[in-house]
Amino acid sequence: METADLMLFPETYDIQLAECVQEDYRVFAQTIMQNSLSFKERIDAHKAIVGSCEELPPLEEEHQYRCDLDNDGAVEHYNKSIWEPSNMGTHESLILYGDGEGIEHVQDAIEAVKGRPIMMWVEPFAEENVVNVISLTGLHDFEVTGLLLHGADYKTMYRITADVTYGVKCEIRSPMNIIE
Repeated sequence: METADLMLFPETYDIQLAECVQEDYRVFAQTIMQNSLSFKERIDAHKAIVGSCEELPPLEEEHQYRCDLDNDGAVEHYNKSIWEPSNMGTHESLILYGDGEGIEHVQDAIEAVKGRPIMMWVEPFAEENVVNVISLTGLHDFEVTGLLLHGADYKTMYRITADVTYGVKCEIRSPMNIIE
């Protein structure tokens, strides 16, 4: 008797700019959107995404990154990583901690995004820093949300959605020949 194993895999993504609150952010958001699959590949490989305005200090320092996250003129020092669970009852997620009031502001803003935040990075636009958050909204579906912070206040500037279409892979198994 032969058996068949059917496996779903992400075949294509429908990527859309679902929301953009200011027209002058549209081109910037579209650039992020064009790179969204490469961002997803990085998190699937459990690698950090480093924004162009995030500085990496010398290795002997306690925190990995430096950046003015909340546009208040003070540089925050922080670590970010993908927390990997040790059991099937929990999910991977973003771990963000560090020094500076801006860390709390970013954590509050990240809690408001749709889905389960998995990574963040910071890019400059219009002389301000935009915090980008990639979050999982399904097994392979995801969103990228661009947040603009001013101290404790934040605004969602754009939201990019990526909805997966699955393909099916079929593997046929034949019984092993038993020799007596």
